[in-house]
Amino acid sequence: MNNYIIEGNVKKGINLSIGVFSYIKGPVVFGNNVEIGSHCVIGHIPQDYRYKGEETYIVIEDNVVLSSHVIVSRATGIENKTVVGKGSRVMSFVHISHNMFIGEGVIIISGSMFGGETQIGNYAYIGGKTATHQFVRVGSYAFTGAMSYLSQDLPPFLAGTGSPFYIYGVNTLGLLRHGFNKEQINRIKHYYELYKRGIDLMLKEVETWVNEMPFFTSVLDFFSVSSKRGYRRKFL
Repeated sequence: MNNYIIEGNVKKGINLSIGVFSYIKGPVVFGNNVEIGSHCVIGHIPQDYRYKGEETYIVIEDNVVLSSHVIVSRATGIENKTVVGKGSRVMSFVHISHNMFIGEGVIIISGSMFGGETQIGNYAYIGGKTATHQFVRVGSYAFTGAMSYLSQDLPPFLAGTGSPFYIYGVNTLGLLRHGFNKEQINRIKHYYELYKRGIDLMLKEVETWVNEMPFFTSVLDFFSVSSKRGYRRKFL
């Protein structure tokens, strides 16, 4: 006898593990090798006054781990979805809100909560009890310290903390863990110094680096999308 509940249209991948007393309500699509801890709620009605009962989705991609007491809300808006990307790990007591997009390999530490439509780029690290305003974007490989409040976009590769949030440098440890070499990290530090001087100046310079170091494409892509909250520019 199962000690969890599944309702609605739920597509299960291979090796789906579901902990005790969890509740899953479709439409939900699970990839392969997904682990759901105990007391999770996947498919929660979005905490958004705009939601009027339309059919929306959740997609949990391959090799995701959701620890105990995680809530994942469905999206608002017909056919929209909330997404947790491949290989991401979400620790206990985290609320993944409606229309969120979480990229690949993201780590979210316990107690974090996010405003609707927050976007988190690939391999970002979100410290415990971090909170974001709705529509905030966190770039790839970025880092937030514990108990941070982020009300504006944090560009790729940068690290910050606090409430109010300030940026103090580059996510050097995270970059080393993901195989970036000394030359690449030094160039990323230069990008950060240029960002402090001005966005237009930084983008003009970074455009010349892409052929040599293609990972800077993520910076150009990040700034090519109009920001709804503006870019965080408070520095230590």
